This record gives sequence, structure tokens and C-alpha cells, in this order.
Amino acid sequence: MQRPPQRHLWCGGDPDVCLDPDKNPWAGATVCCGRRFCRDTSTDPNNCGGCGVVCGYGLLCCGGRCVNSSNDRQHCGSCNSECPGQQRCAFGMCDYAS
Repeated sequence: MQRPPQRHLWCGGDPDVCLDPDKNPWAGATVCCGRRFCRDTSTDPNNCGGCGVVCGYGLLCCGGRCVNSSNDRQHCGSCNSECPGQQRCAFGMCDYAS
């Protein structure tokens, strides 16, 4: 399966480019990483929470933290998908086989 193309803006070491909505249509929690490209450190698994912080295999970057969405109650199956009440997260599903 081919991955969708990633959108990146060249920042050339100027962090203001990443934060300017007129220059960066994807502005968010973006920073200029490696004096090259704007990265959204809240969702980018290769720059999670900061430049160069790589999430391990099978982990997602949710809010700048690497999480295991297969067993994380606050990010069950995907970012910000919280299991209700006392339900547990297993295999990315809330209250699986209980």
C-alpha cells in the first residue's frame, strides 16, 4: 500500500514561517525542524513532541506523545478516541470481549 504524500513547507531556518497562517496553510503546532521543514509536532510520528523524536513501531503521535492506540484508554484505536466509563481498551477497541 502506498502512503499518501506528506505536506511540508520549507522554512529555511525561519520558525516564523511555520507559525504564519498566510505562509503555512497547515499551521498548527508546527516548528521548523532541522532548519528545513515545518513539522506538526503534535501529530507527526517522526517528530512527536519535538524535532527528531520518533515514535516506535505501531505507535501513534497524539498530542505530542507517542501512544499505543491498541491499549490506551484515551486514544483507543485512534488519537483522542477515549473509552467511556470504566471500559478498557484492547486491540484498539473499547470494552473488547468483556
